[in-house]
Amino acid sequence: MATLKDIAEQANVSISTVSRVLNVDQTLSVSDETKRRIFEIAEQLNYRKSSAKANSKRMKVGLMFSSAYEEKTPDAYSASLRLSLETAARHYPVQLLSFNKEETGTGSESFLGIITVGQIEPGDLEQLSRLTKHVVQIDANEWDKRYDQVTLDVEEAMVKTLQYLTGLGHRRIGFIGTGENGRNGRIEYAYTGWLSKQRLDFETYSRSGTCCQAEDGYRLAKELLQNDPAPTALVAASDNIAIGALRAVQERGLQVPEEISIVGFHDIPVAKFLTPSLTMVKLHTEGVGAAAFELLMERMQKNRAIAKKVILPAELIQRESCGPVPSREYT
Repeated sequence: MATLKDIAEQANVSISTVSRVLNVDQTLSVSDETKRRIFEIAEQLNYRKSSAKANSKRMKVGLMFSSAYEEKTPDAYSASLRLSLETAARHYPVQLLSFNKEETGTGSESFLGIITVGQIEPGDLEQLSRLTKHVVQIDANEWDKRYDQVTLDVEEAMVKTLQYLTGLGHRRIGFIGTGENGRNGRIEYAYTGWLSKQRLDFETYSRSGTCCQAEDGYRLAKELLQNDPAPTALVAASDNIAIGALRAVQERGLQVPEEISIVGFHDIPVAKFLTPSLTMVKLHTEGVGAAAFELLMERMQKNRAIAKKVILPAELIQRESCGPVPSREYT
């Protein structure tokens, strides 16, 4: 069984430093890199404290998803965010405990930090701020500058996607979203904003449903394809929506990408194995959890007064589902 001495030798620090870092001693003055190295070595050596002592030292961190996330059937994106947070939590002496606003006040008073996902209503955020000043927001529409935030740069990714499609000659570019807040709301806002600046029609070619499943993408894509003239490209706010849209397009007898192009957001592994493989905006959710916990632990340890915002990049993965605008209209 690994000991503090084993960790100290590999990290090239004293046993006392290892102990204080693992117990999140806020008075300890060492670099963030040293702290990270100690936690990583402890994980590699499978270091575990005695259960009674460990439980008494583990800090409780609350995890709250917005109502928009809770009310929808979980999709791959929200599941990947949760996995990213749970994975990151293992590198710190914390207990990550999920709760919702109805449970505020039933044990949540003991949270030393809270991580929220999605746009939390202002009243709910105020209630959380009375529990702890250490709050990290993920995937929110707006940044409350009292709190740290981690976000994916979906706005820039949408602009690059639209530039890519217009570069292929597309002018009638449809959008299928979910109408929810958080990431999908920002994706849709970027879509309408950029097309408006280019004086391209977005009102005719955008649809929003109430969920984010393939069935919604299928239904809304069928609606868009009834337009005259119909869109020559479709952008979907999630993988599931893109897959549903692909089915609707193929049922219509259209060839992808010869007659219509399709782009989705997130990039689940199956996207590259479909026929045709789907062009996707890859959202690096695997980095969200680590960034959130780094902000949370650093602010708790240093009592940092000024909030920070971390923006993680997204990238367009070009595959087979996009091509030049068709030379003739389909009917």
